[in-house]
Amino acid sequence: KKRREDSGSDEEGRTRKKERHAPKTLASLLTSSTLQPFPSNIPPHKFYDREQALKLMLDVARSNFQGRKSLDHKNHNFLLIPGGIGIGKTRMGWESKYLSSNLVGGNDDNDDFVEAMKNPCYNFIDLNNGSKYIDGFDDKEDASVRIGARIALSSGLVSDSRLSTLVMDTNIGLFSFSNVICEILKRHFIKNRCPLAIIIHIDEYQVYINDIQQHQQLSWKKSRDFFKSMLRAIGSVMRGNNIEREYNGKYFIIPICTGTSAIDIHFLPTEHKQEILELRPLNYASAKSMFLDKYYYSSGIANKDDVVRGLKNHFINIDFQDYTDEKFDNLSKELCKFVLDQQHFRIAMFDTGFIPKFIDDLLGPSTLKSDFDWGNQLLTKISGRNIGNWKEEFSDMRIVISFGLTRQPIKRDFRLTSGLSIGELERSGLIYLSNTKGEWYIIVMPFMLLKVLNNQLLVSNVVEPVFQDNLLLIPTYDSPWQWQNFESLYGHYQKAIIDSLIYIQEAKINSIKYKINELELEQKKQEEICEIAKINRKIDLKKQELNNQINNYWQLSDIFRGVKGADTLLQRRVQLRQLKVFIEKEKFLQLTDDIAKFDKSVLCDDNVIRPFNGGVFRCYQGCANIDHRWAFDSADSGKNLAIFSQIKYSERDSTTELSTPAIKRWYDTTMESVKNYKNDYDVVLILFTNQKCTGKLNIEAMPQLLLIYPENIEKYLSLAFAHRSLVDGPIDDQ
Repeated sequence: KKRREDSGSDEEGRTRKKERHAPKTLASLLTSSTLQPFPSNIPPHKFYDREQALKLMLDVARSNFQGRKSLDHKNHNFLLIPGGIGIGKTRMGWESKYLSSNLVGGNDDNDDFVEAMKNPCYNFIDLNNGSKYIDGFDDKEDASVRIGARIALSSGLVSDSRLSTLVMDTNIGLFSFSNVICEILKRHFIKNRCPLAIIIHIDEYQVYINDIQQHQQLSWKKSRDFFKSMLRAIGSVMRGNNIEREYNGKYFIIPICTGTSAIDIHFLPTEHKQEILELRPLNYASAKSMFLDKYYYSSGIANKDDVVRGLKNHFINIDFQDYTDEKFDNLSKELCKFVLDQQHFRIAMFDTGFIPKFIDDLLGPSTLKSDFDWGNQLLTKISGRNIGNWKEEFSDMRIVISFGLTRQPIKRDFRLTSGLSIGELERSGLIYLSNTKGEWYIIVMPFMLLKVLNNQLLVSNVVEPVFQDNLLLIPTYDSPWQWQNFESLYGHYQKAIIDSLIYIQEAKINSIKYKINELELEQKKQEEICEIAKINRKIDLKKQELNNQINNYWQLSDIFRGVKGADTLLQRRVQLRQLKVFIEKEKFLQLTDDIAKFDKSVLCDDNVIRPFNGGVFRCYQGCANIDHRWAFDSADSGKNLAIFSQIKYSERDSTTELSTPAIKRWYDTTMESVKNYKNDYDVVLILFTNQKCTGKLNIEAMPQLLLIYPENIEKYLSLAFAHRSLVDGPIDDQ
């Protein structure tokens, strides 16, 4: 009996010793047979105006499902969603777990794909919060372990709540990406038979790249490649490498990268395919819906107490005791409509440029107030965000404003005065780009962002501001925006467009020179004759581009963007010079049928006589037919151009219309009144009106007319100022 007991004891000892020396596996470390992901934050409002973006995201998911058994990297797509701070990148990635709601019946989608998208394994990796770079881990471990550990946490495969805790495990090397995916799949197939859709949403990747640069002292290029090695690890598993054979074809991965930079991630043709999802600002209808989500009373609203508090503050004479949902609903409709119709609120709404984060800033108050100062609250919030990151590069700031105001196209590799590229500025989260075609973008410049940047120029004493601060008025409940405010702004806006085009021309020339200098430096480093020859050809092309740019002149269509006029007139080229705005001391025309005498100079209200081509002149109050005039030097063979402009307006709620016969009468009368200028100038008339134009306009009968009216006001004034023309336009129909 004792021998048998000793024998049993020896067997247990040998077993324990064998277990101590047996190689551990990831499976042996995990204690739960199910995934226990951490709950994610619920966005404060519904998802609006992203139908096309969701369609592209779904196309990527569908493509990766179809290529799930393929070893060819071309059958596996990565999705990149770049953009400025608050444009909606992270929210877009978050919505990927609800893609199944966008599947339309009858589109021949595979049943397994449909089922997989109904219950995906969504993994959110925030590289700026929770999954940040960790010194001693990220610089030591293989890329597969770096991404694997993060996925193990986000998927709920391990119970640790912090990456910093998990990486202290001596067995962290077992958390390779392929091992982690196998364990996720093992748990999925306990209760499921359809393939598993694994969404890997990597957010703020540019922050991780910055951390690599800081901690490892690597160049941006090498830091970018270091991060990209984690994407390669994902791509390898997408193709089935290092995955147990039983799972072949039973999963597909949808990698989504969201961040401010579009220049940090780039796959070569020999690597994986990359789809870029370009997000644009929302629209008025979406912003209005977000407003109603927060302030409109409904039985299912989360902040019902705040909404009721706002109603009680507004309807002070009502006894709310025993009020039903229906009665609250009716009062809430009334209050919401009252605020939405307020002019200063509408202007503040448009001042956001419909950037989602700016809309959230605008809708900051928890309760709805009928007399709240929406615009100045928005200014305060935006002013406190990121402006310091410009590092006093005021020339860059002025160029960015210029491109934003004029909506001139620009590429991400465009170099600013400081040497920064537009792509690098976007990477810092300081600008918003909207794709127009291919590699071309426009800089989105909402009014409030313009005002914040302009304020920086005002206090810099380095670069002249675009506008004086009193012109960028923020209306309030007690001081609404009036048409007189727009009349005061109009000449300065035209000056700002002219100045901006001059800045852009100089910036384009400097950007080309910068690239020539880069090529010349690269050439000096080369020793092989063939490489030197290649660079020389590039230099020659750039020098030719430089020469073309130096000899380039702006057309009237650039200065008066989107206006209606004869093609031959809009194509007139002019030489621009910086102008100031002055007010005339005397009436240029007393009566509508007066004929002005020709004068090359103008007497201003400061008693200084200035040349006609030396400024934008606002006519003396009550001047007949026109209210602004100025001149352009011609860059063509024709005469210089004399510009005479008239503003015809109505208040926003007015139903006044302007007929085409009335436009023709004004045109004929005004052309007659300035006929003495025709010997020295080609006369151009500009009619600016926010009134609805009725009848068919025959522009051929008015060959010297440029018409700015509700159909093109937004193109001319840009989104920053269009709503300050007090025009309803299409926004009320959205």
